[in-house]
Amino acid sequence: MKKQSSFFQHFYFLGFGIMIIIISLAPINLIPNFYTTPDFLFCFVFSWSVRHHERSFIIDIVFLSILADFLFMKPPGLWSFLTLICIGVLRRRFLLRNELNIKNEIILFICGFTSMVVLANFMYFLTMIPIPDLRLLTTHWLLTLIVYPFFSIFFVVLHKIQQRRTAQ
Repeated sequence: MKKQSSFFQHFYFLGFGIMIIIISLAPINLIPNFYTTPDFLFCFVFSWSVRHHERSFIIDIVFLSILADFLFMKPPGLWSFLTLICIGVLRRRFLLRNELNIKNEIILFICGFTSMVVLANFMYFLTMIPIPDLRLLTTHWLLTLIVYPFFSIFFVVLHKIQQRRTAQ
């Protein structure tokens, strides 16, 4: 039963992740956009890792992140590497010690995402890749920080529903 549950957890994680990537790609056109969207995939991965830290699968996180890098035409592997480091630090430092309340979780997300954005842009600078406009970068950063609490609340509600089902 445990192995079957683990298989379904992989399936749910990959299914939600691919659905988020497809929805983010949905407004397809050949004209460049002058707006940015929040990083829904990182919000999902971070929130999943906080709620299900014993069942967050590194290979699935890497697969989804690299797939998103290729489809969103970002430098392949950079954001995946930074996501993996952020989730690893989160696991090692905070999740193995105790449960997080929502306030601490959001503070960790803000610190983690901000450091990832700064490190990614520093790597762009070092490798002479054009750095995005500051307005777009700030908008992306702020929108992602605003969207994350909704992902967190979604997973709290989902976890409570799952607990009620197992209790019955």
